[in-house]
Amino acid sequence: MVYYIRLRACALILESDSILLIEFNDENGLHNNLPAGGVEPNESVVEAVRREAKEEASIDVEVAL
Repeated sequence: MVYYIRLRACALILESDSILLIEFNDENGLHNNLPAGGVEPNESVVEAVRREAKEEASIDVEVAL
């Protein structure tokens, strides 16, 4: 059996002592999660974090390493 590993980029966005969470609903109910998603081929993790924050929260972020 072959298992493939997919990297996941996740953004922890802090402002005024608050954490930004994305609310979503699926077959298991209502959930909150950090903006995140899979890293695309030929994309760095930093690029993926910026893209996911833009896609899911419509914000531009500065990534701190």
